[in-house]
Amino acid sequence: MKREQILSTYGSAIREHSLTVRFSEKGKTYVGVNKDASMILEYSPDQMTNFRRSGRGRCDRLFFKTEGDQAVYLVELKGGDLRRAIQQICETYEDMITPYHKTILCLAPVHARVVARCGVPKGAKVHELAKLRSMVTSLLIRKNRFEESI
Repeated sequence: MKREQILSTYGSAIREHSLTVRFSEKGKTYVGVNKDASMILEYSPDQMTNFRRSGRGRCDRLFFKTEGDQAVYLVELKGGDLRRAIQQICETYEDMITPYHKTILCLAPVHARVVARCGVPKGAKVHELAKLRSMVTSLLIRKNRFEESI
């Protein structure tokens, strides 16, 4: 993995971390505890104009652990519209991950995380969840706060 290649592909909308990554929005919080102090690059896909396509959604954050156990985390903080959160992660995956997964991202596992006001509602669209589950290594949905070791 070449840090310079990632930076040139994804642009300057990147922050680097070696400790905990954390962000909150409207009462929802995601915390990724960086257990081995590896370099983590943080992207805000909503602000990355080079990946913006008309009418396509973006998840709130993309974290890429570039050292050790490499991994990509797509994170969406959402009120109650779980369907839209899933759609935004799918569209981010299709536009930002798929074209670079084999080259720049070195086939790192991709994990989807949704933090919402509510958990998975009964009768949630099974095919929407199935589509996202087929794209990523893991999908986890939590209510209000999500903390994990990454």
